[in-house]
Amino acid sequence: MNNNNSLVTQRVSGAGRGNLDRALRSYYHGDNELNQYFEQSLVTQGAAKLCGNAALSALADETGNGNENEQVTKHVCDDVEFTYLTPSSKRAALDVLAAIFKNEDLNVVRFLVICEQADEAADWMQELGRRSVGCLLLNEPKKFIDCVRLWTDGSLNSVLIVCDLVLELLVQCRSLRVNYLIHSTQPLPHVFQKRLDALIPIPRKGIQVLVLRCPAANQLQYIAAEQVSPKAAASNGRASISLSELSATATLAASTKKRSPMLNKEYSVEDALPGSDAIPQTMSSPTPSDTSTSSDAFDPAHKSLTLQPGEEQFDTATGCVHTYNNFGIFAWSRSEQISCFNISEVAAIGPTIKAAMQVLNIGHARAKSVQRYAWTHVAAGRSMCAIGNESIGKTWCYLPTLCQRNIQESKNRKFDGSDYGPSSIILCANAQQGEQIGKWCLDLLGMQRDDMEHVIKLFKHTSAYVVAQRMTRPCGILITTVEQLGHIYQLHSKSVPIFNPRVLRCLAFDGIDIMWRNSRIPCEKVTQWLFNILRFEEGHAQLFVVGRLWIERFMCRVLPKLPDVLLLFEDALEATVFNGLKLEMLTTKPHQHDQDILALLQNKKLDELRVVLACQGKPDASKLSKLLSDANISSIIIDKQDRCSEIAYAEWSKKRKASVLITIDDVVPKLRSGSIDCLIHYDYNNWPRFKARFSLFYGNYKTQTKNSTTAAISIMHVGLGDVEQTWLICDFMLKHNRSPPDSYMSMLTEYRRNCELDQPRSNLPLCRHLMAYGNCYRHTCQYRHILWDFETVPPDHHPKKGDMEFYVLASVTPAQTAAKLTKDKIAKYFFSMPVTKLGESIQLHYENPLNRQVHLNPKVGDICVLKLNKLYQRVGVTRMNTGGQCDVRQLDAGVEFSLIHKSELLVCDEKFKDASFEAYDLRITGLAPFNMERIWPEDAKRLVRRKFFNRLLGKPCRTFTAKVDFAFHEIIFVENVYDDAGNDLKSFVLKNIPVLLDKDVKTRLQNVVSTAKPFCYEELANPASP
Repeated sequence: MNNNNSLVTQRVSGAGRGNLDRALRSYYHGDNELNQYFEQSLVTQGAAKLCGNAALSALADETGNGNENEQVTKHVCDDVEFTYLTPSSKRAALDVLAAIFKNEDLNVVRFLVICEQADEAADWMQELGRRSVGCLLLNEPKKFIDCVRLWTDGSLNSVLIVCDLVLELLVQCRSLRVNYLIHSTQPLPHVFQKRLDALIPIPRKGIQVLVLRCPAANQLQYIAAEQVSPKAAASNGRASISLSELSATATLAASTKKRSPMLNKEYSVEDALPGSDAIPQTMSSPTPSDTSTSSDAFDPAHKSLTLQPGEEQFDTATGCVHTYNNFGIFAWSRSEQISCFNISEVAAIGPTIKAAMQVLNIGHARAKSVQRYAWTHVAAGRSMCAIGNESIGKTWCYLPTLCQRNIQESKNRKFDGSDYGPSSIILCANAQQGEQIGKWCLDLLGMQRDDMEHVIKLFKHTSAYVVAQRMTRPCGILITTVEQLGHIYQLHSKSVPIFNPRVLRCLAFDGIDIMWRNSRIPCEKVTQWLFNILRFEEGHAQLFVVGRLWIERFMCRVLPKLPDVLLLFEDALEATVFNGLKLEMLTTKPHQHDQDILALLQNKKLDELRVVLACQGKPDASKLSKLLSDANISSIIIDKQDRCSEIAYAEWSKKRKASVLITIDDVVPKLRSGSIDCLIHYDYNNWPRFKARFSLFYGNYKTQTKNSTTAAISIMHVGLGDVEQTWLICDFMLKHNRSPPDSYMSMLTEYRRNCELDQPRSNLPLCRHLMAYGNCYRHTCQYRHILWDFETVPPDHHPKKGDMEFYVLASVTPAQTAAKLTKDKIAKYFFSMPVTKLGESIQLHYENPLNRQVHLNPKVGDICVLKLNKLYQRVGVTRMNTGGQCDVRQLDAGVEFSLIHKSELLVCDEKFKDASFEAYDLRITGLAPFNMERIWPEDAKRLVRRKFFNRLLGKPCRTFTAKVDFAFHEIIFVENVYDDAGNDLKSFVLKNIPVLLDKDVKTRLQNVVSTAKPFCYEELANPASP
């Protein structure tokens, strides 16, 4: 704990998510109100209003905050004033806050600044200290209670700076009093709620909350179609649908902390990794979500992070950023880069590695585009991040250097008992990828020391102990997954050490997008541990991150720690996320497409903007040229790859000639010499070509500076029937933590329903997504999406309203639980599974081999018996597949589906068939994972099972309660689930797992019921082939 004068916090409870939702909704919709724009600086307005001091306005202007990009949004909810402030830079934000603090009496007013990370909090204290503001820092949960009490009592009159790590401890300080709560970045909605509950007591009258947003020039926004002036829209008969009226913004927590000196011999690696299963704090600070049910407003549970290359984002000695757009890639670095043609030109790579690469035919004749800059940069001992499509050579960007360093380090490893552990770690997405990387490593390393293992692989938890024993000696490269690395770390101790930070030279995250999607929690914990023990810069350790997607929340934490990093983007669309490009999307009807284009162009100031209109081929370009000519809009066409076209484009991009540039997809890769202001997509060919168009902005990134006031814009027209493009856009948004608008999602659902009306799937089982959410967003789905009328009625024995008490059979997902009612008395436990008298009878009956009769001809709807998880239980056949395979669903011991061979099914005895099913499928209404396929990450499932539904010692079966919302089909939708101590599952999930709150589930399911078809046996017997 540090003191440069003060610090503290207190408990609050019962804010209510509904109230928070209204507050956040007011914030987002407030952006569209006219009264938010003032003649003077909005930061100045916000600061002056916050303190109620007119003199502060002039002070803020003197600090240089008169930038037109500054914005402030305000609203009041439950007597709390929420202010969202967008400063022009972090420095400007600190200057304004320093002015606020100095103009208030800290003996009376209690200011609390909360940050995400401990190092960020320390940086804030240091920066405010430079501005002569007394602060008390609380960024670690040790020895803090006395100081907190002194701050609360008024004995310490300073600004209290804390981080999320100490929130749970601050709840214990019941006398905590805060007047102004300041969020250094925009938190996730569940983090926002958690902070309010912990820091602001109820009643909250008179309390003010300030949230600092990222600079406006760095926001990635989705802007409404209605931005085209009403006059222009009316004159052209425009009928487009707004994708969203909200702007998706995000924060970059890019505060850097002082680099720690190189580790000494006494450093203890076991002190670095959190030993508990507690969830590490999030690595970024996206905006709170709007959970409104508006059909067009999107409801981002997470917001996108955007990072603009400029001096404001990173502390560098020269403040210089170098960008390159050669070889079909975009490169960003703080140091000048030198490209190579092949691996032979990289002098730092030894002959052993080069010879092996020649045998493998990799990079010997010619390097792939992403490797041209990577090899020379990485060979110099620096870190690298490569983002791009599959099979472009991302792994080989770092592998030669990693193996080269391993060869060099192996010569100095000692076997006298003082040395141990690997010199490099490669974290991969799965075992298949790891096996391939391991084979490549062995090929590159060749014959080295016989007394040392050069490659160790770990992909199974059961092998962790054996691998740990092998790592007590010096070894080379450890290839594993983030989950297994966490497991093996638990075996590290002072008496049996297996990780040595003094010899660990390279760390690689290969497939970071897959790791983050499937194992976010282990990924955060491993990253936190490694950054605590290693120093990533030239002359020390190197970090390599490669993947398909730019993971904002991971990279915003990593980048400030990498002063020499090289960023490589082969995917032009992913580069837009990093560089803060603005995106606008308009939904149009096919017959109004051309009119919408004209209305859009007529609303642009073409004499001030360089506008590019991209289309598929020459016929479209000619058509557009004539269309613009008829509307008196000047244009030029570049549809050839020749010298004249290059000269014409270079001249056009340097001057603003009030001419629209029309180009085609075949020419786009050659047009990268200049910057543009607006890119309009006239049509959609395919997803790769669509993404390639964004390479036109590479020139913008090269010339962009921190003083840029006008961000480039890309406008996409999406037709009402463009289902493929719509799905891919929605998928892109969700992968970058932004909720797609309801209008787009409804389009996908309606299209799927219309197709099924034309080609019924009457003989197929119901889609599980449809039953759980009222719609289906999967890219392809082979199940049925229209119900028979009898399927809309839930079973008679299902609870319809009120509270229900149950035992948990299995936690299927964070939102789905298999339950058994407590009224069904437990007779016995089989392998920790509670079974009733019925279950016991089935088990005993089929333990006798004479009673096991194989079902020779199972059909859909049959009730059979299956030995599953060592327990004989009833199952229902839901689908017959080819090859003798079939889908079955548990009826008594769970609710999950299994794919089995029909020969495993046993005939269910008649005395067991008519008994009611004992397993109930419970779903928390509207709680959904953040992806189009609606697949919950495995680490999220494990977290809920281990931390909420954990079985207490001596209490094999705990009792839970749930408040029933409604019942549909075979699912009981509940508002929440509570344990015997009163803890609720929904809050637990919202606080620890990124989720999408969907409040329209019940409404959609009612629509599904209303459109159900009367049962038709003829249609079922003779269905149309799908």
